Amino acid sequence: MTKAEQILRVLLSSPVSTHVFLRSQLVENALVIGATLVGSFRQGCELVAQAEEHAGLMLSPRSYAALMQLGLAEQRWLEVLGLLGRVRSRGMTPSAGMLRASMRAAANIGDWGAVCRLFNELAGAEKSSEALELIGSPKVLAELRAELGGAEEDAKRLVSLTPADADAIRLAMRAHCARGDTALVTAALLRMRELGCGLGVANYVDIFELAVKKRALSALQAITPQDVAFSVGSALEPKIFALRNTAANMPRADKELLVLVAGAALAAGAIAAASHVNSAPDIDHLSF
Repeated sequence: MTKAEQILRVLLSSPVSTHVFLRSQLVENALVIGATLVGSFRQGCELVAQAEEHAGLMLSPRSYAALMQLGLAEQRWLEVLGLLGRVRSRGMTPSAGMLRASMRAAANIGDWGAVCRLFNELAGAEKSSEALELIGSPKVLAELRAELGGAEEDAKRLVSLTPADADAIRLAMRAHCARGDTALVTAALLRMRELGCGLGVANYVDIFELAVKKRALSALQAITPQDVAFSVGSALEPKIFALRNTAANMPRADKELLVLVAGAALAAGAIAAASHVNSAPDIDHLSF
């Protein structure tokens, strides 16, 4: 008996598994717990197959999203995308978590077209996917996109996105840069600013390369010190948490000194960022 069969047998023999929905919920919970209980991605796939094909259960998109996380952790990019196809073939609508995971998998195999289409689906703008098939110079793309609605329509497509979608937006920006679509890069940048989320280092590199190699400066000109401040904050956040945990064991005098130093640094950063909010920076071509 495989581990998947053992897990399913234990779950289905539970006193609370008297209803099909509750049985499906138990399997979902096992997948959400992840590798600690299920084991590897392969074993998770076996559990899903046993539950659906032998026990007759209908697992939710949340179950698949949890399984996809196992696949991402093991870098099983194609298999993760295969799970998305399986869900669609069963007539279910992929969850936001599934779409985000699929975007990561597609990005890791360099399929930027898939990243764009999945992002459009995540934003609820599937009807606008024709714009994502356009490839060419930034100037040509800008002219074609103007005929499809322009910047105002681009912004509307992103309104539904929340801070939980920040990583997806970063991936979409990379995909738009790869296609040379500066209009969508700028729209995504503005939405990240509205959400208070920072760009990744790869985003800045992509935007700079877009400006240098294709002479498309609009996205680069759209970056403000506020965007950089958000990015620095995002990068420092894990270190701040680690420092906070370390500070818990410090003597009181050291804690007070740390608070004073950190407070002064944060105040200086806030003043610098506030003084440049909503002002586009001058481009210094020698500073890169």
